[in-house]
This record gives sequence, C-alpha cells and structure tokens, in this order.
Amino acid sequence: MTVLQGRLIFSALFLTLFLMGCQSRPNDAGHTLLETYMDDITGMAGSSEAMLKSLDEQESKIATLKGAVPDAFIERFGRLIAATRLVVAKKRDERESEQIAVFVKSVTGNAPPAGDNNLIIAAASAFADEILRLDMLLDGETDRDKVRVRYAERIRARRRT
Repeated sequence: MTVLQGRLIFSALFLTLFLMGCQSRPNDAGHTLLETYMDDITGMAGSSEAMLKSLDEQESKIATLKGAVPDAFIERFGRLIAATRLVVAKKRDERESEQIAVFVKSVTGNAPPAGDNNLIIAAASAFADEILRLDMLLDGETDRDKVRVRYAERIRARRRT
C-alpha cells in the first residue's frame, strides 16, 4: 500500500467516524461535501492531480444535491470548487489569476494584494472563510466562532493521528 492510498483510507475512515457522530445534522450531504473538501485542501488528497480529481468528483455531486440543500449552497460551493481548481492548477494565465482575485474579493470584501504568492495566500484565507459561511448556511448557525472552533478541533484531532 502506498502512502497516498493509506492516507485516503485513513481519510475515509476518519470521515465516516466523524459523520456517524453528526447524523442528526440537517443537510448531511452538503456537510459531507464540505468535509471532503476540507480534508483534500488540507493535504489528504496528496498531489495536485489527486486534488483536481477530487474537485471533479465533488463538482459532479453538486448537481445531485438540488432540492436537498439550499440553492445558495450549490451556487457558492460550485464557485469555491472553481476557484480552488484555478489555485491548484500548475500554470495560470492573467485571466485565471483575475478570476481568483474576484473570488477573494467576493468573500472577503477586499481585493487581494499584488503578486502571485499574495494572491494564493489571500485565496487560502478566502477558502477558509467560505467553508465557514457555507457550514453556517447549511445549519442556519449565526455564531461564526462556534463553527470556527468545531473545524479547528477537527483539524487538531486529525493532526494528532
């Protein structure tokens, strides 16, 4: 078994155990997509090719959620996937960098600082903000800090293993 296969198996097991404890949440399918995205974006998917494949799989699942989750979730999660795909791509042109900047500004309200590295850092921060907002949308939660703590605990638990 390769390291990547081991990580994927561990990720699937961890996600299954996590979801077993969260079965009563509304919009489980949306939460599952967010959690898969979070696992992949924080390194569980491995290479950029694996990440792009995972993004393709998540994107294909969005359409199946019509009626099961709020339409706003479907639209915003689709934008998150599209922006992430642009960041993960090995080579970006000016137009694609501009699309990332538009995403960052739409989430944070601020234009990202100049420079490719600064754009990627700003995009990573915007991705984290958007994940929290999407989670809040699914649950009807208004306490952002409560959601942030839940995700931080999940990341800490995964790092210990």
